[in-house]
Amino acid sequence: MRVTAAVMEEKCGAFNIDTVELDTPQAEEVLIKIVATGICHTDLHARDGYFPMPYPGVYGHEGAGVIAAVGSEVEHLAPGDHVVISFPWCGECEHCHEGRRAYCRRGSELKSRGTRADGSTTLLTRGTCVLVGSARRGTEVSFEMSTLQAGRTVRGAIQGDSRPDQFIPHLVDLFVDGRFPIDRLVTFYDFAEINRAAADAVAGTTIKPVLRMPQ
Repeated sequence: MRVTAAVMEEKCGAFNIDTVELDTPQAEEVLIKIVATGICHTDLHARDGYFPMPYPGVYGHEGAGVIAAVGSEVEHLAPGDHVVISFPWCGECEHCHEGRRAYCRRGSELKSRGTRADGSTTLLTRGTCVLVGSARRGTEVSFEMSTLQAGRTVRGAIQGDSRPDQFIPHLVDLFVDGRFPIDRLVTFYDFAEINRAAADAVAGTTIKPVLRMPQ
């Protein structure tokens, strides 16, 4: 299937709107028609080489759209469902089994290497593999225990310590009720304006750029 994507060809380059070949979804995958996607600063950090991301690549970990097709093993989702995209998890490690998906042992690997879990790629352009990935990574911090006061603990959070299938619908309900006015932070751009949107984000002209896909 031929689709349109913003491809990063080289470090610190511009996003290049190109036509790429998308593989058909595997048994455990879904195909989503993207309607809009936000630009995160971690995407721009990946563009500029702050993370060990592959080139050429299609970066991003945000998106909203409609399911176009589902694989044979997919449950609880069907074509026509409206969905948002979140972070990946393996579903097999101890953290995933505990319901703490944000702390998946393979989370960083699944987000950053640009391939499926089995190592296969999903995009091709002119016969070259295009790697798809999210630029978001955890940060390793060390502490000298002698500097911590007695009785104190250190605790961090990844991805807001959230379960997206529960948390995001809650945020939507708050927005509908007028209690989460996130739209005040958003500036919309056409997909073709992705480089201007990225520049505005870096300059602080906009807080949250959101790209709208052509219909």
